[in-house]
Amino acid sequence: MIIVTSGHVDHGKTALLRALTGTNADRLPEEKKRGMTIDLGYAYLPLQEKTLGFIDVPGHEKFLSNMLAGLGGVHYAMLIVAADEGIQPQTAEHLAILRLLHFEQIIVVLTKADKASESQINEVKQSLIQQYPFLAESPFFITSAQTGQGITELQHYLANLPELADRNKPFRYAIDRIFTIKGAGTVVTGTTFQWTGCNQ
Repeated sequence: MIIVTSGHVDHGKTALLRALTGTNADRLPEEKKRGMTIDLGYAYLPLQEKTLGFIDVPGHEKFLSNMLAGLGGVHYAMLIVAADEGIQPQTAEHLAILRLLHFEQIIVVLTKADKASESQINEVKQSLIQQYPFLAESPFFITSAQTGQGITELQHYLANLPELADRNKPFRYAIDRIFTIKGAGTVVTGTTFQWTGCNQ
């Protein structure tokens, strides 16, 4: 099962994935230097009966094409909003894209709860529902990657999401990247989102 992050730059998408999985999805030296996701990042959470795969997309407007590349074959989407900042331009843009792609469910995660008061958190939640009424049907999680608040509850919720991949259709694979590794050859990465004859 593949879950994608979405949301404004510096709203804590990568930090949330690190808290959920123990993996830093920022792998490029430039990303680590700037403290900002530039290309797609990947993290995994092995569970007893399945493995959750996460795609961390850039939140900066300059890297919107990279964000779009990360949406192929994704089953669920998390909208990440910093509780201390609320709705920002890429919050709205990413949410519009998720709606256009008809995601079954958008999971709203308010991050940086340690930097916001309870009234601020409630205000951000209400603003989201007022501006985007369809989010009233979405689950909301209040989290902090720094303190661990809400991380276990979010992990449990994600672990119990139903599998949406269609195993009764011809094989389809959404390619994210193609690169060459010296001594190994060409590597293609992506997501399988429908296939026939596989029970795992």
